[in-house]
Order: sequence, then structure tokens, then C-alpha cells
Amino acid sequence: MAGSDAASAAGPKSFSPKELLEACGGDPAKAEQLAKLAAAGGGSMPTPKSPEELLAEAEKLRGEGNEKFKAGDLKAAILAYEKAVASLNRALSEDDPFNNDKVEADEAVVEKAKTLRIPVRLNLALCCLRLEPPEAFKALQLCEAVLCEEPDNPKATYRKAKALLELGEIQEAEYELVRACKLSPADKTVRQDLDNLRQRCKRDKTVRQ
Repeated sequence: MAGSDAASAAGPKSFSPKELLEACGGDPAKAEQLAKLAAAGGGSMPTPKSPEELLAEAEKLRGEGNEKFKAGDLKAAILAYEKAVASLNRALSEDDPFNNDKVEADEAVVEKAKTLRIPVRLNLALCCLRLEPPEAFKALQLCEAVLCEEPDNPKATYRKAKALLELGEIQEAEYELVRACKLSPADKTVRQDLDNLRQRCKRDKTVRQ
């Protein structure tokens, strides 16, 4: 038990370049991919898995992330969601150093993985925005990744606006809030945020005059 505690306190394990190269058959590009996966997995060395196994793993991790989020443990939720995204990327053959022949997953698995990745990325973006201080740029990237697949996703549009506000991009944030209002006309929170931003802009303009 004491050894386990000491290992936890020491933080995630890091692997040497030699270990990573050996795990990938000596391919430097795959070793770099493996290093990223190990980092996303909290320091554990990834192992070969089928797309179906990776999808099931991602579904489990999403559930863990949801539980951590509800409990208010944002950092643990972020870790679970990041692992889920990494598993889904591998299931989609987008970032899997073990898939040497780029074998594509079954069409049904691909559709499920793409569908699941959207709410996982949105949940991750929300966690990033709620951190103190917020990780706004990371949240922005996650929202834009969702919008590349679903250009009219209302949650991605709204959270993109919130990220832009944190980054001080006021005009772009207003544009995205207007879009979010059109996509979710019944959402009072989105409308209130837009009204608040416009009032703030008016006050700032008055002060400058």
C-alpha cells in the first residue's frame, strides 16, 4: 500500500524514448503518437485494442467523467473525458500507433464513436470553462472540433462564445451568442448572456466617450 501511495505521489509514469520505440517496432512517428496516448491516459502505456473495445472503454470513461463532474471534481472529470476522446480517436483509426495497416473499424462502430465523441468533447469544454482559472483556449479548440462535424450544434456554439469571452474576443463572442440564440431560441440563459454582453459593450463605449 505504501509503495502504491508513493507511486501516486510521484505522478504519472513517463516512458523513455527507447521504451516507446520498442513498443512501436522502432517507428519514431508511432512512438510520438504512443507518447501522447500515454500522457492522455495518465501515464499508463496503451495496449493494442480493437475498435469495439476502444468504444466500450470510451463509454465507460464518459460515465466516470460524468460522475466526477456531478461530484464537483473537475480535474478528475477532465482526465476521464480526455482518456475517452483518446480512445475514440483510436477507434476511428485517427490516432492509433498500433493500427499499422490503417484498418478501418466497422461502419456501425465508426458512427457510434463519432456520435459519442461530440458530447464527450462538449463536456470536456464545459469543464475547461469552469476551471479556475478557465482553460478557455482549450475549450475553444474542443468546440471548434465539434462544429467541424456539426456546424449548427447549439451547445458547441454557445460554449465557443463563452470561451471567446474569456479570451477577450468580444465581437466574435457576440456573433456566436447571436448564432446560439437562433439555434436555441427557447434557451433563456443564452439570451440573457447576449443581453448582458450588449449592455456591457454599451457601458464600455460610454466610458470611452
